[in-house]
Amino acid sequence: MINRRDFLGSVAVLSAAGAFGSAILSSQEWGFGGHRAFYKIIYDSRFPVSVRFAGQARQSGIPLAAITGDITHLWYDDLYHHWKSGGRPIAGLIAAPSLFCLDLLARDQGLRVVHREDVAVDATMPARTALALFIIAAPGAARMSIGGAV
Repeated sequence: MINRRDFLGSVAVLSAAGAFGSAILSSQEWGFGGHRAFYKIIYDSRFPVSVRFAGQARQSGIPLAAITGDITHLWYDDLYHHWKSGGRPIAGLIAAPSLFCLDLLARDQGLRVVHREDVAVDATMPARTALALFIIAAPGAARMSIGGAV
């Protein structure tokens, strides 16, 4: 099971992502730095900022899972089985409606969104599309403070 220090070490800087706009930060600034707190990083391949975010996670060795808005296959083929056996948290940067669905499914496994920040829409994204930076974990993780910018 993941401990508090590893969890915080992996997510401390994720809260800064809401202010980064379309700029990309180094993998160390994202807080990935080789920590294995997350089972996977989920990203939406339709959005360049989400793809860049995933690229930074890839450099740290954290496994990635791409979606294109629909989380059905990710859920039934992977996350359901992982969480059924008490697996680690996930994080990502995906469209808000996709996160809504993923959160509902995670709740059936006793997990929930413990951190969420909406990311501003940039010129490359369709109108009325919002991305959400998130962490889904066990409810006890909600009491952990997600650090600010480093």
